[in-house]
Amino acid sequence: MISFIIMKRLDLSRLQNKFIDIIQAYKNNNKVNQKHIAKLVGIPESHLSNLLKGQRKLSANYLLKFISKDVLKTSDLKDNKFNENEKDFWEIAELIENSSILQLSNEAKKLGLDVEAFLKSYIASSKK
Repeated sequence: MISFIIMKRLDLSRLQNKFIDIIQAYKNNNKVNQKHIAKLVGIPESHLSNLLKGQRKLSANYLLKFISKDVLKTSDLKDNKFNENEKDFWEIAELIENSSILQLSNEAKKLGLDVEAFLKSYIASSKK
């Protein structure tokens, strides 16, 4: 499993242009500005500005902040050109991306709902 220290140093700059396009589209689609996005993901606006200008390298640490706030999806950015450390990172990123689903599932279970049975039934009916 990848350590958080290695993850912080994990250089994902090869994905920077794609990241920039996704963030620009997010801004346009949601009619928000850079300041709003920076506040949402919890980074200084100057860091976001430098990421979008390519003056700051895209790292796993930054990317997780955007994924955890649903600003972007792993499937939008992930490519097939990654090493073992990146493989671990993408697994962690996908878990973080799905954490809201897990929270809803836990809430439903606390209310006595059989979430697993519901999902299986829904999936089966969707396949027809």
